Amino acid sequence: MNGDQPTGYTLWFTGLPCSGKTTLAQSVGQELAKIGYPVEYIDGDLIRKNLTKDLGFSKEDRETNIGRAAFVASLLTKHGVMTLVSLVSPYRSMRENAKNLIGRFIEIHVSCPIEVCEKRDTKGMYKLACEGKIRNFTGVSDPFEEPSAPDLLVHSDKNSIGECTRQVIDYLVGKGIVIPPDPFPGNKFLTQVYRFAARAHRGQTRKGKNLPYIVHPLSVAKKLESLKYPEHVIAAGLLHDALEDTGCEIEEIEKVAGKKAAKIVSEVTDPDKTVPWRRRKADYLAKLKKASKEALAVSCADKIDNIESIIENVRQSGKKFTDQFSTGMKQKTQNYALIYKTIRARDPRCRLLDLYREKLDKLGTLFQTIH
Repeated sequence: MNGDQPTGYTLWFTGLPCSGKTTLAQSVGQELAKIGYPVEYIDGDLIRKNLTKDLGFSKEDRETNIGRAAFVASLLTKHGVMTLVSLVSPYRSMRENAKNLIGRFIEIHVSCPIEVCEKRDTKGMYKLACEGKIRNFTGVSDPFEEPSAPDLLVHSDKNSIGECTRQVIDYLVGKGIVIPPDPFPGNKFLTQVYRFAARAHRGQTRKGKNLPYIVHPLSVAKKLESLKYPEHVIAAGLLHDALEDTGCEIEEIEKVAGKKAAKIVSEVTDPDKTVPWRRRKADYLAKLKKASKEALAVSCADKIDNIESIIENVRQSGKKFTDQFSTGMKQKTQNYALIYKTIRARDPRCRLLDLYREKLDKLGTLFQTIH
């Protein structure tokens, strides 16, 4: 675990009034929250009500309105929040200014024919605008400059909100911006456990990365799944750090994943993180000598993923990364070797041992190159 904040992004939903921007933004936000991302919404109506009461709808006032919204979004994004902005923002230059200010900015054009928008308009704004009772109304008496090259185009008239939401999430996953919301399709049990783990680890990030910490338990679980371990073992992989790092109680884990998974989680949890590192690791090795073979498999997958992460970060950042550890890399490498020997002695047929040995050898070689 690490105290660094996750990387924030602004998802800027633009489109005609009543095109479905806010509904889509809220739906996407709900999916992101399920997998542990901090989410905030900046909605056009709320901004007008609370932040820009002094502004009208002239081009100049619209520019100021969007500028204020973009400033708020930039602060949230800077502090690791997934910020979902739903504003008509009709002019390309205004959206470009917002992008330049925010930086990590994804423009999503919610396209919808004006005829459909009019039918959705429960407030009757289009009718009033056509009658001249509302001035400067986008799509009627004011232009809407469609994005020439949005990051993502969704058609809210042709697809349901659920389908559009999936399109947005798939885009974010494909770009490596977020982790998959449903990595166990069709498996309600593991999906439930995954979402519980993601919520429990919310706000935590992986050391050396700005990805949510849940990427680690998910990778551990996927290693176990790939080798056909039972569901309760995979569930334990998802939850293996929950007792240690999140404040979850064993009863909560039993409730969401069952007693067998909870027992494994208890077996692989560091005894006491308040004691010195050497003592803690010695206590962990003592636990492993009595642990079940299923717990040994979870521990094995956990250490493999940790080693893979260290190798990746050292290759990218060298000694700058290893200096983040309170213990030296030599001690850390030796500890991983002791864990390997303990697991091999307890269960020489563990399906993950060969991969563990391979990663351990790579770590040793890499360690020698940076010292």
